[in-house]
Amino acid sequence: MAEQARRDAFERVLAATANAEAEGLAEILADDFTAWSPSSSVSSREAMLEELAARDAVLSEVVVGIDAMHLVDDRGYAEWVISGVHAGAYEIDDEIVVEATGNPVTIRGISVVEFDGGDRITELRQYWDEVGLLEAIGLLDLDDD
Repeated sequence: MAEQARRDAFERVLAATANAEAEGLAEILADDFTAWSPSSSVSSREAMLEELAARDAVLSEVVVGIDAMHLVDDRGYAEWVISGVHAGAYEIDDEIVVEATGNPVTIRGISVVEFDGGDRITELRQYWDEVGLLEAIGLLDLDDD
């Protein structure tokens, strides 16, 4: 399958997870899709679509920048930066809720995807700077003042 189709699918899944938007993902996620991130995990395409559709957007004015993307065989790796404004409640393990602060947020991370031999994604793993996010939304204060 064409490398550009895989790059496009990878970019679409990154943007969709950043924007909490499920639209258009069904065609690029395989039936047996699984995903893991610090804040959630899903074990099917339908579960991912349902989670994104139910999730309120935590950030507004979202910009996703991809610093580097590499595709090797059926795997892809991308380093990214997401910036936006903390405009919606952020829930942590259904126990802690941080209401919108209006603070600017910049999150750096990396995502790994696996493809089905074509251009459909079977697995997504995302890792990001959780401490930086919690500091940006005011939940942690790491300043030495």
